Amino acid sequence: ALRSTLYAIGTDVPRDWLYVDRTSLGIQRDAVWIDVSAFLSLVAQSRAHRHEQQLLCEECAAWLKEALALAHSDFMTGFSLGESAEYEEWQAFQREWLRREKAYALRRLGVYYGHLQEFDTAVSYATQWLAMDTLHEPAHQLVMQLYAASGQRDKAIRQYQQCVELLDMELATLPSNKTNELYEAIQAEKAAFFKRQTGEIKRKTSVLPSSPALIVGREQALQDIRERVLESNPLTIIQGWPGVGKSTIVAALAHDPVIDKQFPDGVLWVSLGESPSLMTELGIWADAVGLKNLKGDSTLEGMMSQIKTQLKNSRMLLIVDDVWQVEHLTPFNVGGQNCRLVVTTRLNEIAQALAPTARDIYRLSVLTEVSALELLRRLTPESVRQYPDESRQLVNDLEGLPLAIQVAGRLLNSESRLGWGVAELIKELGDGAKLLQAQAPSDMVKMGQDTSST
Repeated sequence: ALRSTLYAIGTDVPRDWLYVDRTSLGIQRDAVWIDVSAFLSLVAQSRAHRHEQQLLCEECAAWLKEALALAHSDFMTGFSLGESAEYEEWQAFQREWLRREKAYALRRLGVYYGHLQEFDTAVSYATQWLAMDTLHEPAHQLVMQLYAASGQRDKAIRQYQQCVELLDMELATLPSNKTNELYEAIQAEKAAFFKRQTGEIKRKTSVLPSSPALIVGREQALQDIRERVLESNPLTIIQGWPGVGKSTIVAALAHDPVIDKQFPDGVLWVSLGESPSLMTELGIWADAVGLKNLKGDSTLEGMMSQIKTQLKNSRMLLIVDDVWQVEHLTPFNVGGQNCRLVVTTRLNEIAQALAPTARDIYRLSVLTEVSALELLRRLTPESVRQYPDESRQLVNDLEGLPLAIQVAGRLLNSESRLGWGVAELIKELGDGAKLLQAQAPSDMVKMGQDTSST
């Protein structure tokens, strides 16, 4: 069946369109114009264009606008292969990746036109970005800033109120400190946004995670890890339990202003998980650093070699999150001597295998009782106020794990907002935590697999 299918494809499609070897079949992208390839190429050109400041230049903006003109709908909308779970998973991944690239373009153009004082255009791009995910606080923040900068303070305040309502309704959570501080500054008319920029613009090359909306009790850990990176340690490995907050802390590190200044060429981040697609993930890095044509090196080793050459003289921070196997890290260890690498893993044996010395491993501990209780209070203030002793017992039952506390806090806040008593739910959550503790360690590993990130 496979042989006849390949023959049929070769009969119906011009031969020079196809790339065929003993193990793979694909499309020769030089021979056929593909909208997705053109879109990604334009975005990659913008990412790789280097300037003296972090804003877009006119040429970068033109590339992103051209890319958005191609992104009129989601990837392969209306087409599916219901009988092929592998294809559906691949299509979903590609769709999410392309949506992320589109969001990047919209955000950058919103900021670009804001600095040009063309606020109507800027708001148009920012609201399109927000429409892609109405729960994404940075998008709300950008719209608020643009309204405030254009003299529409009332609209900026309404945008904040809409953000609060959406987060409460959909996630039963509160806005981040950054969103609240922005709102207070707009109310007090104490902040100025989008001053016109002069001089040459510098472009950074970055692939970034979302900035964490809520971090409690991790100030010292973030400072310790930052100091390790700034002390010229080529490798820092963060190890800790599933749900302890490793992904959150490296996301905060990626957006840290001190790190931003120390690594002027940008940050490259990836989250792997148990079964990563190494070629796909490394391809995102390749696009980001401006490698648009890798057909001559279609192997993982060839792509690594080209990225290493590209980064030879760069000063970048590379972050590889959630490593499960030693060999999964190898393709992403592509930085030059001025780059630094930060790795996270839940597995102690992986941390030990990767670390040249014991000092290269940073053990991220659970939250203290005080910090854990404060995190719960931030998520569900009324529950903690009414049941302080039960809340303290709950965070101890949850062993100070931020992920577990976040889940519990949102459940409690949701029921509290509905006017239901939460004392019984607090007890049930605590009992559930004790049941999990009584199970074998392998079951804790399975629990970690059910989360999207460490």
